[in-house]
Formats: sequence, C-alpha cells, structure tokens
Amino acid sequence: MKRVMILGVGGFLGFSLAKKLKTEHEDIFIHGLDQVKPIYSNKKHSYIDQFRRLDLRDSKSYRIFRKFDFDTVYHFANPTGNIFQLHDKKYSNFVAYSNFLINSNIIKSLGSLKNVEKFFFASDPFNYSVPILKNMNGFEDILYGMGEDIGMKIFVGRLHSVYGKGMAFNPSKSSIVAEIIRQIYLGKRNDARYISVFGDGDQYRSFIHIDDCLNGILSLVESNIEEPVDIHGIGTNSIEDLIGTIMDILQYHVSTMYKESLEYDKTKTKISNPLSKHIEWYPIYNLVHGLYDFCSWFRSFGEKRFNKICR
Repeated sequence: MKRVMILGVGGFLGFSLAKKLKTEHEDIFIHGLDQVKPIYSNKKHSYIDQFRRLDLRDSKSYRIFRKFDFDTVYHFANPTGNIFQLHDKKYSNFVAYSNFLINSNIIKSLGSLKNVEKFFFASDPFNYSVPILKNMNGFEDILYGMGEDIGMKIFVGRLHSVYGKGMAFNPSKSSIVAEIIRQIYLGKRNDARYISVFGDGDQYRSFIHIDDCLNGILSLVESNIEEPVDIHGIGTNSIEDLIGTIMDILQYHVSTMYKESLEYDKTKTKISNPLSKHIEWYPIYNLVHGLYDFCSWFRSFGEKRFNKICR
C-alpha cells in the first residue's frame, strides 16, 4: 500500500490533493497534518485516513516524523497570504517568520523521514517579488542539497495563482479570484455599486485551475526533474480581464475601485522554467472555462453554506 503524508492538508491545495489521490487510487493511505481540519471535509467523505492537528512552527513538531513511515511527502504548509493581506506590513512579517520556523523544522525532520523516496514542496512564485519573503529561494537550495545527501528525490513546483472548487471565500484565506467572486456575489445580493481591488488592473498573472495544478504536481513527482519548475495556467491575464470575466459569468457589473498597490505587486508574473519544457504536461482550462467551472460549483451553495465558508 502506498503511504502519503500531506503537510497543510487543511488548506485548499492540501485537501484537494488528498481528495484526488483517494478518489483515483484504492491502495493508498493518507496521513494529514495541519492546525485546522479541512473546511469541506466530513465524516462521510474525509479523504484522509489519519489526521493529526499540529502547528509546524512548534520547535518540537519535527519529532512527529519519527513515528511514521511514508513513501511520499507533499509540503503545502507554508503560509503565504494574498495581496490584500501582504499590504499589511505586520502580517507580512508574520508570514515571513512563520515560513522560517516551519521550513527550519522541515529541514530538521528530513533525516528522520524513514524510507521516504520523494518530497514535494509547493512554492509560490509571488513570494520572490516580496522583499521579506525572498529567503524562500534559500530553502529550495537547502532542500535539494539535503535530498542529495540522504538519497531523497526533491521536487519543487512554483504554483501560479491557483483557483477552483474547494477554495475558501474568507478574505483572510482566499486568493484574488475567490475574493473578487465573493465581492461581486455579495454586491449583487446587497445592491452594491463597486468592488475594491489593489493595483490598477494592469497586473498580469497566470491563473491555473486546481485540476490542472494537481495534474502538474503529480506529473512532476513522477519525473526526473531536479530543479524548480513553474506550474502555470494558459498564458497570462490582467486583473482587469479577470474581474470582467467574473462579472460576465455572475451577470452583475459594477465599478471597480482600485487602491494604491505596493511596488512589487505591479509586476507581471514571470514563467521562467515551465514544467511543459521538461515533460509532456499542459494545462487544459483557459481562464474563461476555468472560471465557469469554479462559479458553477460556487453557485451550488445554499445561503447557509456560503455564509459558513466566508467566515
């Protein structure tokens, strides 16, 4: 039986991967670690065989790895925040400090991971433009170095602007895609006349649907790639295009109030080393089709469920 550990299984990416692996493979055991349980899990469809509540920032957390035996570890536990949060300097400092503690404990744990053949790290390319988070590059280098020393295959995927079914709509947790959908939906319900977004709408991002992202991650882990790669969507789109497409789908058009953005948020996403350059993997969803799929799932919510996930 294949045994997998998912760090950060309570989040959007971690839980989505657990669901995909459990749905597509019968002979698999999934152990999940996180501070919180997944928002969409329940007793009938948990997709996680064993869940342990753990704060990976705790200096003793690395000891937990000594107790288990796994084939593959997926690391989604790095808090990044979104652009709405990173405008708050205090929060940016918190994210940077949390990343440092978590990654330090991960480094301590690597030598204790018995029989682990593969370790995947979900990196965020946006971090490399945020001054206080640029240390993430160093963590990638350390991972590769330690992997070579202990005979473990290391995979780093830089995940670009992931969105889709299973994403939270809480402003403190959601991506810009979910936050814009939330604002427009609430605006339509409350007859609002505008939504607010940082920047001027001319920032370009590569938005990738969760299904494409997960297929990219699993393809990467089955490859022999030994360097960080970009897992991205089809081309790039401006924030203004994103907002217009969502308004068309939800059939509610309002004005957009743009707020002053930080300098590093004014840049265009760089796709320097695409996964498709190394293996035959390509995203399927363009932005319009992906957003239609996301909004269809979102529209299936009742009022009570929508209010719950927006908390």
